[in-house]
Amino acid sequence: MSPLGLSALILAGALASGAAVAIALAAAAPGRQSTAVLLHGAVVAVPVALGCAALARRPADRFALLMVLAGLLWSTTALAESGDAVLYSLGRLLAWGSDAMVLLLLLTFPTGRLRTARERRLMQALFVLVVLGFMSSGLYASGYPLPSPYTSCRAGCPGNAFNIVSWNGLEGVVRPVREALAVLIYGAGLVLLVQRSRRSGRLLSVALGPVVAMAAFRTAALVVYFVARRAGVSGDAIDAIGWVYIASLPLIAISFAVGIGLRRLHVAGVLRRLGMRLSAHPSTTDLRDALAEALEDPTVRVVYRVLGDDDRWVDDTGWPIAAPAAGGDVGLLELRSQNQVLGALLYDVGAGPDPALVDALASFAVVVLENLLLVDRLQTSLNDLSASRGRIVAVADASRRAIERDLHDGAQQRLVGLRLKLAVQSDRLVDKAPAESAALRQLGGEVEEAIDNIRELALGIYPSLLAEQGLPEALRSAARRSPLWTSVRAEGIGRFRREVESTVYFACLEAMQNAVKHADGATAVSVVLTMDNGGGDGLAFEVCDDGRGFDQAAVPAGNGLLNVRDRVAAMGGSLRVQSTPQVGTVVAGVLPVRDEPA
Repeated sequence: MSPLGLSALILAGALASGAAVAIALAAAAPGRQSTAVLLHGAVVAVPVALGCAALARRPADRFALLMVLAGLLWSTTALAESGDAVLYSLGRLLAWGSDAMVLLLLLTFPTGRLRTARERRLMQALFVLVVLGFMSSGLYASGYPLPSPYTSCRAGCPGNAFNIVSWNGLEGVVRPVREALAVLIYGAGLVLLVQRSRRSGRLLSVALGPVVAMAAFRTAALVVYFVARRAGVSGDAIDAIGWVYIASLPLIAISFAVGIGLRRLHVAGVLRRLGMRLSAHPSTTDLRDALAEALEDPTVRVVYRVLGDDDRWVDDTGWPIAAPAAGGDVGLLELRSQNQVLGALLYDVGAGPDPALVDALASFAVVVLENLLLVDRLQTSLNDLSASRGRIVAVADASRRAIERDLHDGAQQRLVGLRLKLAVQSDRLVDKAPAESAALRQLGGEVEEAIDNIRELALGIYPSLLAEQGLPEALRSAARRSPLWTSVRAEGIGRFRREVESTVYFACLEAMQNAVKHADGATAVSVVLTMDNGGGDGLAFEVCDDGRGFDQAAVPAGNGLLNVRDRVAAMGGSLRVQSTPQVGTVVAGVLPVRDEPA
């Protein structure tokens, strides 16, 4: 509905309401003018005003448009107050059509659609009854039934301007039959409303509550009026019953607004529960289930546009699907973030969801999808960073191994050869030149120290024992060289990738060396390796000493531990240092090793 169209409806409603009031004021029977003016004005103004207000908020609201059209149709009932035979007859005929419009509104609330075959058949039956049972009587009856709730005329009313033949006997037979059928059809409509309210979810049931009550009120008023007129009740009593019957028209329109208002009150609770349910880290399946629960619609689907390819769509399982489209009872709302369409929400329009709720749920879905995208991108970045840091560690370890091989196969071997040559020359000169022989022996000792230094350097770079026999044996070898008594416990620890083993080895080695250098009063160090981190998918290590400990807040971590912490983090692990004065220090860490070869 465009703003111009809405303005036209408002103008038409104002003119129709004004005309109905003017006709009632000019032509209503004396003593009944004020009541006639009030009722005929309300019959038009209330539904038109409520419908236009709803259209202003949501231009595509079918039911609101239907309510405006109903108000405009009901304005023609004021013609029954006219003293002109043609206008009077036209007003009486259209009043019967107005009654049919009431049932249509009741059955189509709040979507403006007839959903079931029974509802459509019931409306078809009422249409046939109104045309053949009521309006056709204008051709053969000399007058219209009196009294009537739509006119204040009781005697001397205008005749039937459309009468062709006078078959008043036929009218006497048809009239009770059509009135009984009208009561049955309205009663059936009431039953359908009650059944729909019981089968619906909480939101729609709340909205239908006041509507069902007013439908029951109008049906009862119709029965009472027919019975009272058949019984010959006259005077103020029949007038009061008629006024109540006419007043049910604007009251029904008000019941629609009250029902929608009550549903809006419950929407806040629905959104609160939805926010709590989606506050964690929902998957796309969780999102779909939450939206279906909030809308009370098991047919809800959320489909997604493939990023970078606007023509490809997938469902929440990732299965390719055709591009979604609205049609029939299927409603579609795009899930749009700025200028990018992330997906679409498909739902059952015929179920009567609250439009404001649908919009709010779509906003929730967009926020969840944006968070999922951000988390996915962040996780991808973290994985790339972790992989990059892991590759750096692997390259560094490869360089360590290459240097260790070069030292072992190159410089160390040449120094060993030199040591042997010096020993041979020393032995040859021991008798002829004792001084030179002693000098050569001293030089050989210095070469031996150089060999030891190179051997220790090679072990510090990458011990061959670690590559050949694994972590437990390499750590036990390091423990045997430690000045402090050191135990190593590593039951059930197998082999892992080189970078994992080297990271744990050098972390433990750094902690052991720190215990020797800084743990005052320490007499022993223990090294423990276990499979940890919950389900056994992590390699945990712990190095403890029994020294005096230190105050961690007062003593900053050294470069060695900082380097170890960075290396462990590069492998996706964690490191902690816990020291208690007079108790000792614990250096512990864990590296993920899931899917590692044993």
